[in-house]
Amino acid sequence: MIRLRNLTVSYGNIPVLNELSLTLPDQGLAVVAGPEGAGKTSLWRALHGELVPDSGDVVLDGCPLRVWPRKKLALRRAALEQDIPRGLACPVRDVVRMGRLVHAGMPSWHNACIADQAMAAAGVRDLAGRCFPGLALGEQRRVLLAQAMAQIWEPLAPGALRDLWLDEPFLGIDLAAQCRLLGMLKRFAASGVSVLCFVPDLFPAAAYADSLVILREGEVVAHGAPSQVLTGNLLQSVYGGDSWTPELAASGTTM
Repeated sequence: MIRLRNLTVSYGNIPVLNELSLTLPDQGLAVVAGPEGAGKTSLWRALHGELVPDSGDVVLDGCPLRVWPRKKLALRRAALEQDIPRGLACPVRDVVRMGRLVHAGMPSWHNACIADQAMAAAGVRDLAGRCFPGLALGEQRRVLLAQAMAQIWEPLAPGALRDLWLDEPFLGIDLAAQCRLLGMLKRFAASGVSVLCFVPDLFPAAAYADSLVILREGEVVAHGAPSQVLTGNLLQSVYGGDSWTPELAASGTTM
C-alpha cells in the first residue's frame, strides 16, 4: 500500500505540493490527473525518488520509500518514465528482456517466456525483431510498457504485492490503442498489481480507472471511484470552462 504523509515540495520559495496526504490501495488501476501546474510532475518525481521533499514521506508497505534497498524495490515496483531512454540500439525483444535483469537468477528460458507474454499484452510482439530506435514514438512507449510489466510480471511469492507506476504512458498513442492498453492494464491490475497512472487528460483513462485522484495547485481535491469524483461541479471548478457537464462526466465512466 502506498501512503503519502504530509508531502510538501517547493521550488525555491514556491510550494508545488502542500502537505499532500493520500492512501492508495494495494490493487487496482488508480489514475492521477489534473490541469497543467496541478503538481503531477512534482508528485511523480517525489514518488520516483528524483525529488527530495521539503517534509513528509512516501511510504510503501509501512516503510519510507527512501530507505528501501534498490534491488528489493526493483523486485516490487516497476516504473515507466515519460522520457524515452537513449542508447537502446537493439531489437525490441532485447529491450523488453531488460526488464528481467533483476531476475537474473531465474532460468533464461523463463525470463524469455515472460518477456514474450509482456510483449503480447502490450501489443508489440510483432515488433520483436525490429530495432528499437527505428520505431515510432507510440511504438517505443508500448515496448517500454512491456519492459516494465515484464519486470513485475509474476509475484515472488503467493500473494506478494507488486506496483506498476506509469508517467504519461500514452504519449504518441492513438485513442483506440489507448483504450486497448487501458483495458489490458485494468486486467493486469486485477491479477494482483497496483497500477498508478499519471495522465495529462482525464479521458479516456477515467473510464477504466478503479480510483481517481484529481490534483489542483498541489493539493488533492478529489479521490475516489470515478462515479463519485466525476461531477460537473468538480470538473468545472478544476478545469474551468463550460465544456465539463454532468452528462460528459457520466459518459466518461461508461465508455
